[in-house]
Amino acid sequence: MNILITGASGFIGRALTSHLINKNHKLRLLLRNKEIVYDDQVEQYLIDEKSKFPKELFYGIDVIIHLAGIAHQRESNSKIDKDQYKNFHNSYTKKLIKGASESEVSRFIFLSSIGVNGNQSFKPFTEIDKPNPSNDYAVAKYLSEKLLIRYCKDSKMNFVIIRPPIVFGINVPGNFSRILRWANSAYNIPLPFGSINNKRSIISISNLIDFITLCIFESRAKNEIFLVSDSLGISTTDLLRRVSIAFGRRPILFNIPESFLYKLLTFFGYKEDANRLLGSLQIDISKASKLLNWKPKYSLDYELKNISTSYKKL
Repeated sequence: MNILITGASGFIGRALTSHLINKNHKLRLLLRNKEIVYDDQVEQYLIDEKSKFPKELFYGIDVIIHLAGIAHQRESNSKIDKDQYKNFHNSYTKKLIKGASESEVSRFIFLSSIGVNGNQSFKPFTEIDKPNPSNDYAVAKYLSEKLLIRYCKDSKMNFVIIRPPIVFGINVPGNFSRILRWANSAYNIPLPFGSINNKRSIISISNLIDFITLCIFESRAKNEIFLVSDSLGISTTDLLRRVSIAFGRRPILFNIPESFLYKLLTFFGYKEDANRLLGSLQIDISKASKLLNWKPKYSLDYELKNISTSYKKL
């Protein structure tokens, strides 16, 4: 299979590229920097948002996996973020979709975000829920989804849209990396999250890569949107405890009322962080399970143990 991957230098892109190389697929990488170097078996194109995509970029490609994007940032820089997300959607993503639809590409897999559904849920999100993007990042993802669907209707190319929640794994960036650094710290730092009763779905990089790989070949995934995660949900308190156990630590978590924590974090400009730490966001993966016979292969504890082992080797 000839596969074009964007965002191959990112956290998910590196893992997916390595996995597909091991499966002997022919890869072509579309990069915006020179951070990543592979053997001759992988073609690489260096293109930024303002560049035109050469027609030969799509020659011989069967499937495109679009991972590239601007990393989600805190809302304190929302005006700057909004312009960045809009420009990326209107230039890079649109040109990529248009070029693919005018070529012989048969499938376009787009990694979107559960943020398209919303940032909190009182019941598990499903694919048929009305989209409710709550920040500029999620809005940009949703606009890209609609653009992709529109172009596929007028071409022979089909789409697969995947909306994952927080992705974790070895070398993960962002908020999850803070948890790992806390668990691996030389000091057993107490945290005020001893009684958080929320439920949040997450997904390991291994399970996400497994699902993306399935969607490359699975005919039943044609023109479908999927929500995927490891499980129905885990509380912030339970997650912190299980991460600590994986690192061989005994967590010190003390109780502070959730309402006070929320007000405190919001006051200091961490409203989105407060929503993630205290709010619930669950995903119903029954569509992926029933339509594609997919279930997460790797448990949370298994993945956390692998992460802790990688930290010990550093």
